[in-house]
Amino acid sequence: MFEIYWGFLRTILGDDHDLLVCNDKQWKAYETVIKHPESLNHRSRRGGKTLLLSHMCCFFNILRFGKGSLSGKVIYRCPRINQLKGLRQWLKLNPFYIKSRKSEYEVDFFDQLWPLDLACLSDSTCVGLECAVLIEDEYSTIKKDTQMHLWMKDSRAFLAKGEIWEKRHIHASSGRKNSPFEDDYLYLHSNDPAAVIVMPWAECPWITKSYIDKEKAKNFMNTHWIDEQYDCQWVLSSGSFFDQSKLHIIGLNDQYEDILATVMPTSGGVDFNGEVVGHILLLMHYDKQNTLYLFKEIVFQHVYEIAAWIKEHPEITVEVEGTETGRGGGYNAGFAANLQEYECECQYNAWNDEMEKPYRLFILGKCDVFVSPECPWFIRNFKAATFDPAGDKHGRPKLLKTADQHGLDCCLHGIAAAGDLDIIKPRGADSFRDQEFNQLIDSIRMR
Repeated sequence: MFEIYWGFLRTILGDDHDLLVCNDKQWKAYETVIKHPESLNHRSRRGGKTLLLSHMCCFFNILRFGKGSLSGKVIYRCPRINQLKGLRQWLKLNPFYIKSRKSEYEVDFFDQLWPLDLACLSDSTCVGLECAVLIEDEYSTIKKDTQMHLWMKDSRAFLAKGEIWEKRHIHASSGRKNSPFEDDYLYLHSNDPAAVIVMPWAECPWITKSYIDKEKAKNFMNTHWIDEQYDCQWVLSSGSFFDQSKLHIIGLNDQYEDILATVMPTSGGVDFNGEVVGHILLLMHYDKQNTLYLFKEIVFQHVYEIAAWIKEHPEITVEVEGTETGRGGGYNAGFAANLQEYECECQYNAWNDEMEKPYRLFILGKCDVFVSPECPWFIRNFKAATFDPAGDKHGRPKLLKTADQHGLDCCLHGIAAAGDLDIIKPRGADSFRDQEFNQLIDSIRMR
């Protein structure tokens, strides 16, 4: 059917029309989106993504794809108005286009039986509708745990009705780590890898190498821009603080299944939180060289539960986030003071020494980390950790602190609880970070 649709457009518009720009990879992308119930296009900036989505809007609408009352119903959502404007520009070039209704979100095609529903995500556009085809554009720009993220999840209920083969869920974006788009990529990569299309700039002949070279020169202090926007690599926008190749998730792609059976947890770290998150205890083993084994995150709602657990497991040394009674304040002071009342054996630390936490981060950064899927906070934090653009007070590279680094903080406490660390002389952490940063800048300048 798509060949018939495409042939009609060629007859009406001619082979050289902008709407018909295509190559083998682009054609494969059209076929993938049409054949798979859920598909994902990870594309270079200016990689023909919006062009593809405009054809999918039209094709599924005039085909009356779907079943029953949902036949032909296509809904498109994006986070920003310019994406919507770009889509409308392509739709207006299509000979099936009739009109847009500015007072609503609808675009009429063909016989106007089911107009397209095109809109940015908002409180009023994420509920109350159903469709056979849901198109999601540029969701890599949505930050997790924001209002827009909630709207995105609400709008996916548009596809709740009907069997999976009667519907199409289409994702298209450039890539960014720790985004909803990456979550969708990881899901499809594991469950239906043939539904994933990756198209870097080198596979888009309309993007010139001279343009990419110029962008590299302009962004020599930010190599991640080209990696993310044009080379289709999964990077953090400010650079990943940790070497991601050192993170080994047990069971992912059937790897490292038995490795935790070779060691036992010997230390743990506690991060105090409110009722929603709970107090988190991370069980781990640090070999005091270059390997960490992370077993499990245990969530407690009450401090007395932590105390009871520590007393029941004297073989595991635990450090908690906070100070002993009378040694400082802050958010964790009350929890730590409460734990003191139960007279359980544990260590206390609230990062009072400005070098202490960077030194532990240095230790974590040099380790291979084998982590169970039962440590979701740590996995999330390790993947999302990025550099603070401002650096520390001396201008040196520094971890960007966020409010949700619960698993990371637990791990840093557990590292200290694992043995006698040289916290008094942690200057090696500075020289390591300085050397790493200088090597990065030198490598950029040589490109």
